[in-house]
Amino acid sequence: EAMGRLLSQYESFEDRQQIASAAMTRFGSSNPERGLELAQEIKDAQLRRIAISTLIHAWTRRDPEAAAAALAYVEDPSARQQLGFSVAMEMARQTPLAALAWAELKMLVGGESIEEMIDVNSQ
Repeated sequence: EAMGRLLSQYESFEDRQQIASAAMTRFGSSNPERGLELAQEIKDAQLRRIAISTLIHAWTRRDPEAAAAALAYVEDPSARQQLGFSVAMEMARQTPLAALAWAELKMLVGGESIEEMIDVNSQ
């Protein structure tokens, strides 16, 4: 409710988007779990997607593994895939072995191992 009350003070979608993005950027670097709770309160689906995406981008710089877990809250598969790529890139920059393990897990869930992916792509 707190985020909804804050956003309801602004008439234009652009203003609400800027406020939500600024808040989620701040929460992403200081208290991302609370930010996720607040973002999920946003009733407007498009604004909620923007807020969660912004939060995950900021969260990724702080803790890419936790941000990766938060991808489950991204409703749009295309947005989840794009954010997943960003999370993986930051994870690879910070902790390459953790990124490799996460990528391997994602591929195994999809039915292919990393070795199969490499083999298919090299042919």
